[in-house]
Amino acid sequence: MPWILSNPYGILVDEEADAWHTGAVTAVLPVENTQDLLIGGETGGVWRGSPADEAATALSDAWSDPDITALIQTPDPAVVVATTGKGSVYLSDLPSSGGSAPLGTFRQARTVDGGGAPVTPGRIWAGVVEPTTQRLVLACQNGLFWAELPLAEDDLVFAAAVGAAGPFSGVALGPAMSIIAAGYGPALSGLFLGTWTRTPTGGSLLRVKPVRPALINGVSIGRMGRTSVASCAGSPRFAFAVTAEASGANKNSFYAVLRSLDGGQSWNVCGQLGAFANAGNQADRNEAIAVTPQAGASSYQQLNVAMGMRRGPFISNDGGDNWVEHGDTGSGSGKSPHLHSDTRCLLFDDRDSSGNTLYVGSDGGVACTRDLGASWETRPFNSRLPILQFCGSNRGYRGGASAAPTAEIAGGGLQDNENVCASLWPQPAAWRALDAGGDGGYVCFVRRDSWGNQPQSGVAISCNANAGRALELTEWVGQQLSSRGVISVKAAGGYPAQPSGVAAAAGQYVSLSTVAHPAWPDRHRRVISVCGSGSIVYGFVQTGGIYGTWLRLASVPLKGGEFITAVGSRTGDPIYVGTSNGSLFAVDPNEDDPDQATILELQIKIGRAARATLGDTKLILHAEEDLVLAAYDRQLLTMEVLHFRPVKQLPVNEPLTGLAYDERSEVVFASFDGGVFQSTTAGDSWQPFSQSLPKMAHAAELFVGESPAGQSLYLATWGRSLYHCDL
Repeated sequence: MPWILSNPYGILVDEEADAWHTGAVTAVLPVENTQDLLIGGETGGVWRGSPADEAATALSDAWSDPDITALIQTPDPAVVVATTGKGSVYLSDLPSSGGSAPLGTFRQARTVDGGGAPVTPGRIWAGVVEPTTQRLVLACQNGLFWAELPLAEDDLVFAAAVGAAGPFSGVALGPAMSIIAAGYGPALSGLFLGTWTRTPTGGSLLRVKPVRPALINGVSIGRMGRTSVASCAGSPRFAFAVTAEASGANKNSFYAVLRSLDGGQSWNVCGQLGAFANAGNQADRNEAIAVTPQAGASSYQQLNVAMGMRRGPFISNDGGDNWVEHGDTGSGSGKSPHLHSDTRCLLFDDRDSSGNTLYVGSDGGVACTRDLGASWETRPFNSRLPILQFCGSNRGYRGGASAAPTAEIAGGGLQDNENVCASLWPQPAAWRALDAGGDGGYVCFVRRDSWGNQPQSGVAISCNANAGRALELTEWVGQQLSSRGVISVKAAGGYPAQPSGVAAAAGQYVSLSTVAHPAWPDRHRRVISVCGSGSIVYGFVQTGGIYGTWLRLASVPLKGGEFITAVGSRTGDPIYVGTSNGSLFAVDPNEDDPDQATILELQIKIGRAARATLGDTKLILHAEEDLVLAAYDRQLLTMEVLHFRPVKQLPVNEPLTGLAYDERSEVVFASFDGGVFQSTTAGDSWQPFSQSLPKMAHAAELFVGESPAGQSLYLATWGRSLYHCDL
């Protein structure tokens, strides 16, 4: 059966302001001779957005590496370069597949040196095309590389710049065909100038030299970490750079904005005192700078400049002398619900001669201002851009998992976009936040109640992935949700009640799972969800209506620093528990006195070397009474009479990200980063099950849920939102 995108929408974060967010966007580029926009997702590939239609078309479903870092326009309107975090380069140099613009069809270019040997650039941070020579220059983790733009279907023949070896994080065009570059790392920090020279054999060299420290005023070269650079396309003697702290307690925090008036030969700090106090940190992933492409500028003060890091953008309308902070609702005077923290890219639209149109790519998608920050819009770009990043258990530092939906609604935890939910049937609707702030974690929708009924309403149990946030309860009726607050813990044995509920300690996360066939402790009151936090196992029961409480059921014997990472139960008793050191336990719970619970550590029959590399338990699937599966990063174990053994084989050598079970057909499904497989032999043999998925789906979580077809298998992805397949 083919997979189908379940919901094409982004997240409606503010209905009154018509503000929309979606997954992380790392690159934007206007499509030449149109009003369209190319959008590059951190893990969602390249999309062609049509603001007029409020829709986007995927261009990279066939790519094996869709983790975009840059989109680069060449002098030919049909040719665009897309680069990735793994060092891949894609070119749109094949005949156009249609549409109103001559943009070509993308293909992956083989990257080789002059002798035909593969070149491995590592992460590609940024790139430019020198228009006179049509040479592509890329700032990469493994060096500054350049290549002549190839003919259609030809290889990219790369050469490394001469004069400086090591990582580069920024590159821009200087005057007279020169190149401005930014080094990155202890041995290469600072700014560089590159010039082209001829070799004795008639070839070309890109020779780079560091700008002398005495000519970079106001900063210490040794403190310069990741640095991004931009120049004015119409007057490239004006250039700007933003740099972060290289080391120490403030590593990757904002350090300085620099300005050059002579094409990168000398630099000075710019900006009023305290202007960037809120710029923030995480420059290893959040850092960008842009300048208007104004032709013929005679003074830097004629230029608009934008800079962003964890916060932003910061916008200057006088060439960097003065700045105004913009950002989300927690930012400065330019705050807006359209904006999101974590600035990934900035671009002034060269189709606007006034220089007032700025695109911002962030962890919330694309935002645009056409009046230099006075107002913002997101609907045309994000409302139908399905690149949501569901965390899933493969993002173990968060411990997130997507919710099993009913026929009306589904939910899950997102990277930096909270826990969300949305209706899928009869027509999908916008995703909406279940809680506020930070990374999403678990969401479990439960239709069966604690008395064994299957009403048309139910509860959602959710937790934010940030430490200290307690598990919360939400009521759902049809497609309407109402928050009921933190779920408290009932007193049991010698343990007092905990009104503050269940939350993860620093450096840990909670694990959460629904009970497929609740039966314990009796038919009058049943545990319908189980949870692990620290070393404690909890069960959720409803106490009246939709309200409920956690029961403290057991405490698993763990060493200091270890914690429960996975729980699973088919009926509520037994409960299977996996831990951060890879151990597995079977728990016979006790609701009256948790200390009286029976806890059995289960043997793992696996070689000593393999046991040492298991890591934490990621998932436990209690599919049938005699079918229990425990998933690790690259191992899947099945239970056999009080011990676990590895399944005979896994289909691919990739991290295992999800498990699900269809009771009707007795089929086990497993997801890996690149796709889905099915097994009719309880995991001992596998067949592909990825028809119609993107080639690199970044599968994050699997779950079986209801749908108009009866039952469907759902796949939450890390960058391509939610898919389903009828079973």
